[in-house]
Amino acid sequence: MMDAETKKFIEEQTEIILRVTKEGFDAVDERFRGVDGRLDGIDHRLDALDLRLQTIESDIADLKQRMSRVEQEVITLGAQMVTKQYLDAKIDALLSQPPINKVDGVRKAVLAVLLHLERAKLLPSEERATLEMLLM
Repeated sequence: MMDAETKKFIEEQTEIILRVTKEGFDAVDERFRGVDGRLDGIDHRLDALDLRLQTIESDIADLKQRMSRVEQEVITLGAQMVTKQYLDAKIDALLSQPPINKVDGVRKAVLAVLLHLERAKLLPSEERATLEMLLM
């Protein structure tokens, strides 16, 4: 058997080892709690970034849609401008030449009226072209 002094020494050493081990585990546990808190903070930040990304994606989709509408308007306005310029040039060419006779004068006057009506959007282009062919 052991003497009392050895037994006491072993108990003291065991108690020291247990206390140091417990303190070490407590310190490790505290660090894990700190890391867990940091991970929660990162998770919240990632959620906020995800919401911002969704907002940006929705804004981009909205801008693409707006740009598409603007592009269509530009195409339409461009076509209308070309049409107006074309009609103005055709009217100028028609009226710049003096009529050969009275019939030619009436025909040019009617064509000029048709072109003015088309330019004012009161007569569709197809109908004006049909009437112009009939006058020729």
